[in-house]
Amino acid sequence: MFFSIVRVASKAISVALCFAILFTTVSSESLYQYSKNVKELNSSNFDKIVNKSKHPVIVQFYAPWCPHCKSLYPEFLKAATKTRAYAKFYAVNCDEENSKALCGQMGIQGFPTIKGFFAEKNSSSISSPPTPKKKPVDFNMERKAPQLVYFAESRLKHSAAVIKPSSPAELISQLNDAFPATTIPESAPKNTAVLFTSKPKVPIMWKGISNGVAGKLNLAVVSSKYTAVTDALHIESFPSIVVFLAGPDGTFSLDRTVTFTDKFAYDQIVPFLRSHFKTVSSTPTSSPSQSASPLAKSDSVRSKDEL
Repeated sequence: MFFSIVRVASKAISVALCFAILFTTVSSESLYQYSKNVKELNSSNFDKIVNKSKHPVIVQFYAPWCPHCKSLYPEFLKAATKTRAYAKFYAVNCDEENSKALCGQMGIQGFPTIKGFFAEKNSSSISSPPTPKKKPVDFNMERKAPQLVYFAESRLKHSAAVIKPSSPAELISQLNDAFPATTIPESAPKNTAVLFTSKPKVPIMWKGISNGVAGKLNLAVVSSKYTAVTDALHIESFPSIVVFLAGPDGTFSLDRTVTFTDKFAYDQIVPFLRSHFKTVSSTPTSSPSQSASPLAKSDSVRSKDEL
């Protein structure tokens, strides 16, 4: 009888231990390890990824067991998905051994703590990305997606040139002035993508894209109020994107253009722009946009209204 009781007690203890181990494993698992738009960072890759990013970077320092961190999870994912065209969201699990030193270095005393890492100023060159040096700024607003989005947008720098042409000839002149031809091999003539928009300011998505394509494609923006220009290019709706192909001498012409005609969404725009990286045209071109496969079909896309 005594040994039977011992055996039953031993089994009960074993089951309890199994559940305890399982609970510990689940509760300490990194929250964002399977996320597409929020990547986990640690001490070994933090500086390389954050400080060298061309975009504003938002980092959440958290602990998997923290109730507030779990509540923040859907809001953080929502903000990361909405801003993926112009900002990068990351997370650091401070319970991980290879992250504890980083969390200490950042002065993390409570969870979750959110910090933004932003370039301190715009690039001096409109065709180069902003300086990679990032200055950390504490996030002190309500931990909701709209506030996180605003936090990222409020510090967004860009390298898009604002063109104000009263005529088609002036458009070409200003593009050639903004993006002058060069004889330096590594600065080969680059095409220029121009966004024609009814928005009063440079749209957020275009700002973000300008940082992502800097050095490979020039970006500019023109207001829809310059009707002489939009009429000459047969632009009937806004927003519209027209790529001006650089000739062998690096200059632009109304005879060398490609108009984007796909659905006006981030997943269609980016592949189209990539297809025109550092291409030098020697013959006039007037073809429609090349349809490309989306970058991430499962993600929500930036809409036409945002440009």
